[in-house]
Amino acid sequence: MSAFLSATAARSGGRCGLSSLGKSVQDRDLWLVTVGNASAPHFPDPAYPSVPYPKPKFVYIGAMHGDETGNLVVLLRLLEELCGDTSRDARVQLYVVPCMNPDGYVLGQRWNAHDVDLNRNAFTDDDFPYARPKLDELSSFDAEAYFFLTAGGTHMEPETQAITSWLSSLRPTLSANLHGGALVASYALDACDSLGRDMSCDSVEAPLPRFLANAYALQHPDMPRSRSDPDGWGRFVNGTTQGARRVRGAGARGGRGEGGGWLGEGDGWYTALGTLADWAHWAMGHHMLTLELHETKDPPPGPGLARLYAANRASLLRLAEMSHLGMRSVVLDAATQAPLAAWTALDGPAGMWPPQADAAGYIWKLGVPGVTYSGVLQPHDPRDPSSRYASIPFRFRVRPSWDAAVRGSGIAELAVVRTLLATRLAKK
Repeated sequence: MSAFLSATAARSGGRCGLSSLGKSVQDRDLWLVTVGNASAPHFPDPAYPSVPYPKPKFVYIGAMHGDETGNLVVLLRLLEELCGDTSRDARVQLYVVPCMNPDGYVLGQRWNAHDVDLNRNAFTDDDFPYARPKLDELSSFDAEAYFFLTAGGTHMEPETQAITSWLSSLRPTLSANLHGGALVASYALDACDSLGRDMSCDSVEAPLPRFLANAYALQHPDMPRSRSDPDGWGRFVNGTTQGARRVRGAGARGGRGEGGGWLGEGDGWYTALGTLADWAHWAMGHHMLTLELHETKDPPPGPGLARLYAANRASLLRLAEMSHLGMRSVVLDAATQAPLAAWTALDGPAGMWPPQADAAGYIWKLGVPGVTYSGVLQPHDPRDPSSRYASIPFRFRVRPSWDAAVRGSGIAELAVVRTLLATRLAKK
């Protein structure tokens, strides 16, 4: 894999870069491939065609479980195509970690070299809204909490530390981690409480996580017909599911609540504590999907792998385009046109995450079609803390319908791009 990635980057004419995010337990590189020039701006606001914007950032992370190899092959083929196509307009800054668990991949096992499940290893005491479970709290029904405590490790492994530290620094717009063992696009949340007993908790950003899962699943030729995993667990709707939700009816297996009733309805699968996607949700306020791309965990070599990539190609590209979805803004001083930073607040819908802003004044907020978002931006100049600016209200709504956005292609109308001019106030 290392030789393949090095050769792919070398042949790309500078389009793709290869670097290491750190080392695994057994000192293997955690390779990162950057597709496109991360410092190259684009100019998406026709009202201000000379104002540069950074490209939205999208991350794919593969092979978190070393025995789930098909998704690794899918990402390698995606990189081979994108790095070799110098004519493609890179309007999304793409970051690909093909293999988060290189030791597990070499050993042919789910775990890393410390026998830790990396997708139960991302729990952080300061970020999650519930405490780490304790063994003496568990009953015979708390299988997931027991698995988390025995397989998830007591602290972040080197691979998890490298990935979470990098994600925190990069602050991507959107991301996904890839797996095998089912055919479904799973969205937050994966767990609701310390023991995995509460089986109904939507993200505060709902329905956006489900929309993003649909954006992947409905571009796939087979995923929308997937109704459960190969063992009959869960109930998938249009090839999507939420982990932290139990379901009623055919195809649903698992825990019953008090009185024998199912604990929830709708799409659902099983709880998972300490997942990377839930860490991203709680620690970063970030949307990360968990994509199960192949029911056979370790597909055999041959033409089936080419078909696997072909089946996922459109979905991979469409989900990356979703990083344009919603509001994108920069704030400039109205008199000098100098870029400003901004504090952000969201008034509605109530409880959702406010827009994010970087130090250079770029502001973004993912939004689902059909929902109106409103709030206030408060510009400020980090170079001159004594300066004061009038606040700027914002209001936006993504124009395409849900179906048009999910089933379409290209970034037209996905983004509401606004260059905002801030009026400087007299100093007190």
